[in-house]
Amino acid sequence: MLSLILSSEITEKDLSGSAIWQVGLKDGIYLGILKEDGSVLDWDFVNRFCGNGD
Repeated sequence: MLSLILSSEITEKDLSGSAIWQVGLKDGIYLGILKEDGSVLDWDFVNRFCGNGD
């Protein structure tokens, strides 16, 4: 995920990229969207969020 954050030019700094990933992971777990390992728990939400759930 860090490489995606860096290649998408969200940030150029490894530490900032790691912080973005950690916050996103913790928020996703709290909201019931992600599992503890970062895999998707709620595919319905992800598909709607990404515009694939017409």
